[in-house]
Amino acid sequence: MSASLILSSEIIVHKEAAQDAWDLWKNGEIAGFHREAYRGESEPQRFLELIALPTVESLFSVLEGRQEFVRNMRNTLASDWHQQVLTLVNEVKPGEAPLPRAGKLQLRYIEVPLSVQDEYLAWRESTIFDVVRNAPQVSSFAAYHTLLSMQPGVMFLSAFEGDTVSYSKDVFETERYQEIVKQAGSRFIAGGENGLYTRVFVREES
Repeated sequence: MSASLILSSEIIVHKEAAQDAWDLWKNGEIAGFHREAYRGESEPQRFLELIALPTVESLFSVLEGRQEFVRNMRNTLASDWHQQVLTLVNEVKPGEAPLPRAGKLQLRYIEVPLSVQDEYLAWRESTIFDVVRNAPQVSSFAAYHTLLSMQPGVMFLSAFEGDTVSYSKDVFETERYQEIVKQAGSRFIAGGENGLYTRVFVREES
């Protein structure tokens, strides 16, 4: 049930404007589109927005309809507006909605060289995806690839509830998963293991 296309936006706001900015951000719905807003757990000045796109063409409708929202946010920003379009490749553990709606969302990103992409796609089925399917802590998990981005790569959207430290320890810091990371780092991740980054965001009801 995951959205086939997502417009992902991230911003960083000034510390002194963070609460006012969050009040604007979390209420930035756009008519006719499914949207979720998140705030960085360890970086509360970093905001994330996901908008489900029915088609590539609908991107233009979203951008056109967001102009006033962007203007309203402008004076709170300590960064530019970072955006990319993600396309769904694997829905490993389906959620109940087009976008993750659990209390927390972990983004896991890597860049995979095109020369080994086919091998990587086959490898992750019996490694990463096997771990996720058997982890009750994971509410939903979908693998997206960047369609339009200055930072091309693979983006995993992993939704969960509860304590982040316990979640990470139980799912992604196990001996088996650390071995998977080592395998990926030496074979599939541009820049090795240092090419993997993770961020955790918190979803709050409007």
